Parts: sequence; structure tokens; C-alpha cells
Amino acid sequence: MKDNWQSLKQSGYIFTENKADISAEALMPLYAHMYWATRRSIEVVTESLKHSYVCAIKKENELVACMRLITDYATFAYLCDVVVAPQHRGQGLSKWMLTEALNKPEIRDLRRWCLMTKDAHGLYRQFGFELSDTPERFMEVLRE
Repeated sequence: MKDNWQSLKQSGYIFTENKADISAEALMPLYAHMYWATRRSIEVVTESLKHSYVCAIKKENELVACMRLITDYATFAYLCDVVVAPQHRGQGLSKWMLTEALNKPEIRDLRRWCLMTKDAHGLYRQFGFELSDTPERFMEVLRE
């Protein structure tokens, strides 16, 4: 996969893993555009950030993309909350965040990575994600 991170950096985009740069307040406007997050409270978003690996992309000190990973750093990771502001989509920002996370030394060799998506299968297939060939093994409790 050809990356264009250098051109994105030259355009003023900055990748960060510093949680101090990623606040719930800054995320709320991004989540407002996502079907899976529109009903999340700021308190829930704050707690989710505390207990996850989080990375983001900023431009001109504004949070324009973010991704969260829930992991034990030993065997498992659940990729979630990948979001890019509508006006910044189509430039490869989600690919940049995914590349950084999947190659992070502390987690790149985890045995299992999972995610759920309604409409971004093409994006995640580029990174090796596939539909499970054993869906009967996965169970969930879903509380609205």
C-alpha cells in the first residue's frame, strides 16, 4: 500500500497518540456524524478514552480524525470508533491511523484483532481484516 503520510504532513496534518491532545469535547462533533455514536454522552466518551489506546490526527490544532483500540496488549484488540470529519474524508487519514496502530510494537503481533462495521468493509480488508469464517463462535450482549 502506497502511503502519502509525508504529503499529509506537508499539508499540516499531525498524527498523535498523546491523550492530552484527544479530548471528549473535541470528539463530540465528530461523533455527531456517526450512526454508531450519536447517542453517546460526553461522560461515556471520556471514560472510553481513559481505558483505550487512542490515536488521532489534528490539523491547525483541530481534531479531524480519531481511532480507538480496546486491548489487553497481550492477545486481543478490538478496533472501534474510527472517525474522520466529513470535510477531511478521502485523503487517507483513516489509513494513516490504522497503519500506525497495526504497526505499533506493543500490539502488532496480537493473535486476534476484531472490529464491527456496517459499511467500511473495503477499508478494513486492505489491512487484512476478513469476515469471520466461524461467526457461530461470536456472541454479544447489546444494550441500547
